Amino acid sequence: MDQETIAAIATPPGDGAISLIRISGPRAFLILESIFSRTIQEIPSHTAICGKIFTENQQLLDEVLVLIMRNGHSYTGEDVAEIMCHGGFFVTNKILRVIFSQGARPAKPGEFTLRAFLNGRIDLTQAEAVQEIIAAKNDTALMAATHQLSGRLSLITRDFQQIIVNMLGMIEAVFDYGEEIPEIQMEIAQKSIHIKNKMQVLARSFHTYTLSQKEKSICLLGPPNAGKSSLMNALLHQERAIVTNIPGTTRDLLHEQLSLHGHLYHLFDTAGMHTTREHIEKEGIKRATEQAAQSDLIILLFDATETFTKDHQALLQQYPTSLLVWNKIDLLHTPLQSSGIVISAKNGTGLETLQNAIINHFHKDLPPKYEEEILLTKERHAFALNQAIQSIDCVIRAQKDNLPLECVAIDLKRALQSLNELIGINITENVLEAIFTNFCVGK
Repeated sequence: MDQETIAAIATPPGDGAISLIRISGPRAFLILESIFSRTIQEIPSHTAICGKIFTENQQLLDEVLVLIMRNGHSYTGEDVAEIMCHGGFFVTNKILRVIFSQGARPAKPGEFTLRAFLNGRIDLTQAEAVQEIIAAKNDTALMAATHQLSGRLSLITRDFQQIIVNMLGMIEAVFDYGEEIPEIQMEIAQKSIHIKNKMQVLARSFHTYTLSQKEKSICLLGPPNAGKSSLMNALLHQERAIVTNIPGTTRDLLHEQLSLHGHLYHLFDTAGMHTTREHIEKEGIKRATEQAAQSDLIILLFDATETFTKDHQALLQQYPTSLLVWNKIDLLHTPLQSSGIVISAKNGTGLETLQNAIINHFHKDLPPKYEEEILLTKERHAFALNQAIQSIDCVIRAQKDNLPLECVAIDLKRALQSLNELIGINITENVLEAIFTNFCVGK
């Protein structure tokens, strides 16, 4: 890692209330003092001070708040200054250019987090979790990332490593002191089986995480005037689709993101399915059919006040795995004698039941309480862990085949190296570059 001082804007581009500019490196405070109205040499770490920023020609740029974080007590482990200025695009970039003119260079994507990793503030899985938190689109992704950032994955990985180191210590004892080999071999075999089972549980969590993160789409399908647009508006809590009493109001696909219980879904409203000769309606029905074929869940919506016809029956037969929903239950004077979920998109009756049915549909293949578990979130993690499992498998087979302990030690060291790679010990520069290139500038 070079000893240059880096700087970047850490807030999104554009105008806003506040922008944050981050400076990190050995000359961070010298650079700050060269453009700041106050001396910071005696300011304690984690202190915020108010002052003014000037150009090289002593032209006032902005009145700002500066947070001082000293070496060893900052995010990067270096001297860090964070300047909170007014959020205008022009003034923020003007301050940044002045910082560059005083000797800082532009930070690369993820370079602040990279320095935190290289300075031992966090390990590689925690560094990756920073980007995972930023990119999280649902509760599962956020929970998995926060667990990872807190060090839970690192902790369980180091527990695995400690068990392996203990087994290697037993083998060393045999070599050095000639202890009883059969007893040592039995204990190593038991420990190997135990650690393999725990590793496999963790490795399977990657499949659970991947399944939970798959983008899922929901298609509202049904005859004209069944209330699909009303249901879309009710689920979104906004007037997204035009609603009238005239059948066939929706003729094209409408698409919005739907958030339910911390999960995001793609929700599509479609044209009413019926027999027609009208050209635009036929095109709308074609697009509705195509979208239904691509969707993960079809909500087949019928008007509970209408007579069930052959056309309705044909839709049921065409989409037998759909979620059957009866709308306009508020207009019925007697209970509906039919299967399916009954709702009123107009007054909200049954919407919670429908929402729970949607969640259950998508989560039925996921283990219970999976969001509370440690989940592998990266292909890299799963690959390194599976490599370690394969090495432990070799240890178990070597024990069964009564191979020399030297062979067992080789496989244990391979497992240890795979776990090292998982948390970033002895990681290659190419791997680091591939990981941190995906970060945003300023993080």
